Amino acid sequence: ALVEGFYSIIPEELLEPFDENELELMLCGTPEVSVEDLKRNTQYPRMTNPLGVPVIQWFWQCVENMSNEDRARLLQFVTGSSQVPSGGFQTLEPKFNVQLNFAPPSHLPVSHTCFNTIELPDYRSFEQLQDRLALALKEGAEGFGEA
Repeated sequence: ALVEGFYSIIPEELLEPFDENELELMLCGTPEVSVEDLKRNTQYPRMTNPLGVPVIQWFWQCVENMSNEDRARLLQFVTGSSQVPSGGFQTLEPKFNVQLNFAPPSHLPVSHTCFNTIELPDYRSFEQLQDRLALALKEGAEGFGEA
């Protein structure tokens, strides 16, 4: 009955070109993604001074420079959902994790949506990280897989 009512307002054939993530953004809009809240509630497994590591600094610089829509894509890529948890990122379980991996810098970042984790190769520059992250978000923001 709910679906029939929905389709009585918006015909099904108009929705066919869109996947569930695009429909979610169209219907719910993009919530404001607070970089400070995300950063404050991010964990860095096996890192003692993560904010002193250039790749981590560049990652946050990229996130700060992103549009809110791209931040939602980052959330989709890492967590499988483009939505901010209702209680903010302090309520996200498992926590948002940023890790370095041993992949060559030519590789894209990898996400593990079951663990809310993004793994970053040891990029050589901010521009390299920015380019690879943008490509990963464009090509792999559907979750449940690796970009």
